[in-house]
Amino acid sequence: MIALMVALALAASTVRPPSPDTNAWDLYFVVVGNPQFGGLLILLWAVPVARALSRVAHPDTLMRSGSRARAVGEVTGELTGRAFVHVVMVCAAALVIAAPRGLGVGWSSQVLGHASAEPAEDGASSFAQYLDLPIAAVLLHLLWVMLALSLLTAIALALAAAGLTRAARVIVPIAGTLITLAAFGALPWPDPPAPMGTVSPVWSIDPASLVDPGHALNTGTWPGAWTLLGLLTLASLLVLWHRDGGRLQSGPWLSVGVLVAAGIITVWGAGDVAGTPNEIVATLFPGRFGDPIGYVRTLLLPLVAATLVAHYLSVSGAAWHLQQVLRRGSHTRWLSVTLVRFLVLAVITACVGLILVLIRAPSVITAEPVQAGSRGLGVLAIVALGLCAHTLMLLLLVLLLWWVRAIEYAWPVALGTYVVLGYPAIVSLGPIAPFMSLGIDPGHSAHLWPDLAGPLIPALGLALALGILARTHIPYPLHTALEGAPS
Repeated sequence: MIALMVALALAASTVRPPSPDTNAWDLYFVVVGNPQFGGLLILLWAVPVARALSRVAHPDTLMRSGSRARAVGEVTGELTGRAFVHVVMVCAAALVIAAPRGLGVGWSSQVLGHASAEPAEDGASSFAQYLDLPIAAVLLHLLWVMLALSLLTAIALALAAAGLTRAARVIVPIAGTLITLAAFGALPWPDPPAPMGTVSPVWSIDPASLVDPGHALNTGTWPGAWTLLGLLTLASLLVLWHRDGGRLQSGPWLSVGVLVAAGIITVWGAGDVAGTPNEIVATLFPGRFGDPIGYVRTLLLPLVAATLVAHYLSVSGAAWHLQQVLRRGSHTRWLSVTLVRFLVLAVITACVGLILVLIRAPSVITAEPVQAGSRGLGVLAIVALGLCAHTLMLLLLVLLLWWVRAIEYAWPVALGTYVVLGYPAIVSLGPIAPFMSLGIDPGHSAHLWPDLAGPLIPALGLALALGILARTHIPYPLHTALEGAPS
């Protein structure tokens, strides 16, 4: 792979000689951001994946892992780590060859001229209209390719572990072949596909988008490509789960389904969305600034996540908690582990909302003026942070209530109080309102940060209160159980 990258970079350096208007990033992204090279990368990656297919179904591997699903996870993690090292080395080789042209902090004048005057081309111009810093484009490309490699690897290994060996062997080669054919324009659709606004991005699928984020963003084909890859991954995991004896009615699957359903209602219940990214976000998440339906719709994702946790805590019982504390050694250590898990759940909830926002309104990224191209990504980052902060605050509130009261009675009361107090049309709390409910003011949609990230402050306060409780009081379920125990 490194030899191939060196050959491509040297060939490109002769075809594109240096000029005063270019820098190293022009040559780097012409080679690394080329979907033709990405297709070859996937085809070569089929070799280590094929060698690992027999491992996940081997009796020794199953005995060590305990289940097929765990074996698939372990082998996927190992291959992903190996792929990350190889991809970084390949990118470093291209960067070393391009470095003599000058590694500037920003884009070259030639790239900026193309980005402002005409549709983006391949290479650096594909990224310049969305990202201000080339190093950010390097990281985006690296993560983009690694995610595609990881998902394709997981699909192949899951099918192999489920006994579908023949299907597993052709997954990665077929993906590499389709990406390569699409990159060379050999598939029966226009190359490149029509820009955003002239096609439906959800149903426009271009395999080359899986390895070239610049091309994916320019043509608007990334939602369809990633949605198809995600559905294939989900289907493979479901087959593996069933092969392991699992049932779809189990708690984790039901919780994920409820979260996705809540996100769909949140995002698709907003009606038509248009305008700048800030205006689109204000339409999708009006919160306390919208009508009652929009207000409840905005709160749905965080409240559903918190309610799921409240239900989980209410059915666990004191014996479960005592067992967890004995495993960790103290309430404080158990609380630390729980807070980390809550943070992961908040991130997952935010990711569900963010993915649905991108599928619902991809113009958040693509429909912006060229000179402000990075603003759309900034808005999405603030939306993700806001959903994560709001969910985390409610999760900490649930845990605090569970510590001091019977959660099955306390949470419905707290939920109703929270919903009523967070809507200023019912009770006006003035400056406290931003900490009580999520929402974007359509009249001042440029002020996203305080409206979305405000819950971080009460979340920190709740975490501090939980830390004090963990050192001074035992949880209410455990205290109630011990009151009736013999001395």
